[in-house]
Amino acid sequence: MLICCRHNAAIELNAPHLESGIFGKSLTDCLLRKGYGNGFYPALSTLEKARAFEVTAATTSVIIPVLNGAAFIGAAIESVLAQLTESDQVIVIDDGSVDATPDILRTFAGRSTVLQGPKRGVSAARNLGLRNANREFVAFLDHDDLWPPGRHSALLSALMTDPTYNAAAGRIRILTDTAVSGADYLSWDGTHQPGFLWAALFSRSLVNAAGWFDETMAHGEDNDFYIRLQEANMRMKLCDVDALCYHRHSGNATNSAPPKSAVFMDIISRAITRRRKSGTASQTPPTSRE
Repeated sequence: MLICCRHNAAIELNAPHLESGIFGKSLTDCLLRKGYGNGFYPALSTLEKARAFEVTAATTSVIIPVLNGAAFIGAAIESVLAQLTESDQVIVIDDGSVDATPDILRTFAGRSTVLQGPKRGVSAARNLGLRNANREFVAFLDHDDLWPPGRHSALLSALMTDPTYNAAAGRIRILTDTAVSGADYLSWDGTHQPGFLWAALFSRSLVNAAGWFDETMAHGEDNDFYIRLQEANMRMKLCDVDALCYHRHSGNATNSAPPKSAVFMDIISRAITRRRKSGTASQTPPTSRE
């Protein structure tokens, strides 16, 4: 079972993608109740796409790492493709999947680029995606999460209409399996969490300035990257749009992560070390999301 937190609606999760094309009719129905219009991933007409992107010809690279994600990866890719133009770029890094993931990825041939990952963890996989990304903006998505409709056009428009910003972020919506406790995350539903990278869109120049993901970190690499984005003079605009459906389930990597306090101290220690090397150690280190 899956819980959509906005309306506390329990729904049955059908076999995703292979049976229904996305996550199954029941999830689509629940997302309709969340106010997402006539279907969770409506196909955009040529005119609608033209209107959504008429502010610019700017393009985006979306980077999606996956490892044994057959239950979710099809839906994640579909949610992204429904919002992009042919000039955008979807890069999926398969980091050694042994389930049906490769078969599912083959169904997206011609609409996405699939790379074979280095099998050194999610940070190395994302960095491989960055090395192959060549668009002006960058977005990241985990294979088990989703883009709500309208997310991309809203964030892109925010950056293009005010070039003083180099990042834009929207609200997070929480989807959680009934078998998994999502209590720690339920308070995020419908809120902005600026440090949650997957709910944001970044300029490529900012991402490059931050130095990409630290491949030596087993946990907290996203928090560390967010702090380095701040150190690289990130100027983020918070937008009035749902930008991510974050799925809490039994397979989340954070379920087996060390205590948050230990991860946080490691991140802050790395930030202090960087500041000492750059001669700015007297400044207070930026805080990470918890």
